[in-house]
Amino acid sequence: GHGGRARAGRLTGFQRRQLAERADELAGRIEAAEARVAEIEAVFANPSYYAGASPGEVRRLEEERAGLVDRVAALMAEWEGVEGELGE
Repeated sequence: GHGGRARAGRLTGFQRRQLAERADELAGRIEAAEARVAEIEAVFANPSYYAGASPGEVRRLEEERAGLVDRVAALMAEWEGVEGELGE
């Protein structure tokens, strides 16, 4: 079949544009997630936070941060894949 040929060869202009848009979208999501991680870390860096926060709230923020770190790693991997395709 012809399905595989376009994939192995050079990207069409349309495919390149789609990949470039995807890379931009991923980069934006990475930045947003990293900004939120930085916010959470700034909260944790404030010594008075722990005095006023419940253990449940601290745990919730720790879990949110862990989830965001995982998401950033997954988004970065996808972004690198897209960039790799664009670089070919």
